[in-house]
Amino acid sequence: MKLRPLGRTGIQVSAYCLGTMMFGTAGGTDSDDCVRIIHPRVG
Repeated sequence: MKLRPLGRTGIQVSAYCLGTMMFGTAGGTDSDDCVRIIHPRVG
């Protein structure tokens, strides 16, 4: 896994992430939709 520095914090984070800004009251209020995005059905 490739890691990158998080600003000047000294913390290393994965270069790959799932943005969750639109989950909850800021966007997608349907909790079932949010769960499906994180835990997609395979197969």
